[in-house]
Amino acid sequence: MPEPFGITERVRRGDEVWLGIAIGFLCLAPITTLFAFGSGFDFDPDDYPGSYYLEQIPRRQTVMAITMAVPAVSALAAAFGAVRQPRRWQKTCAAAVLFVLAMLDLWICWVLGLDAVESAKRYSEMF
Repeated sequence: MPEPFGITERVRRGDEVWLGIAIGFLCLAPITTLFAFGSGFDFDPDDYPGSYYLEQIPRRQTVMAITMAVPAVSALAAAFGAVRQPRRWQKTCAAAVLFVLAMLDLWICWVLGLDAVESAKRYSEMF
């Protein structure tokens, strides 16, 4: 039975769409990493009382979750693009590189977010 026009084109382009999504979110990842760094940066911690830092903990946790979501979506899109059929080695290698870069940025956002939350807890007890 003949296939309708355009179906095979869409099937072939499906994995490139996932890799495009992974690249797009990976391009946004440095910006969110900068936000993760900025949320935990305290220039002079003794300018505010401990109650200020206690109130900052939920905000810093929210920023941590949002900044981790962007590279996580990139990693998921790269993984999904890599396992789609038909598999080609060029697409799989590109997806693997994108996945590793996204996971690296996810780890960086995790470390920066944990540091921001821990410093807010420490400053709330200290001041």
